[in-house]
Amino acid sequence: MTYLIISDTHGCTDDAEDIIRRTPCDRIIHLGDLCRDAERLETIFPNKSICILAGNNDYFSDKPRQVVLTDGDIKIFCTHGHMQGVKSSAAGILRAAEANRCGAALFGHTHRACKETHNGILLLNPGSITFGGTYAVLNIKGHSISAEIRTL
Repeated sequence: MTYLIISDTHGCTDDAEDIIRRTPCDRIIHLGDLCRDAERLETIFPNKSICILAGNNDYFSDKPRQVVLTDGDIKIFCTHGHMQGVKSSAAGILRAAEANRCGAALFGHTHRACKETHNGILLLNPGSITFGGTYAVLNIKGHSISAEIRTL
């Protein structure tokens, strides 16, 4: 399965719309800031499955702050990252992924893209389309996880 991972659109959806149009994917994950952007994308792309998470700027959203998705045998921890202190270190997001027995953790918040592996867990931040021009694509096939950070 192929996932398009975006985060921190902060009110600007034009680039996200373009990326969705040109990136083949099975599912989209918007990691927060702002949920209303992801809801707009749902309206524009009604045939796309979009998982929406609330970030630190989604004050009154009823969207979840974190979810664990399952793709075959692989579990994916998804969150915005502010509650795990990702601006300070990867320790909090890694602990959350380990506690949920996940093979990958997706997060945003920092506006900086990164792809690292710690203790066998893929930590993936797509960065921000709006503040850096980056997003990510995650592929899961069987027991294999791969990810790529892309620029606009």
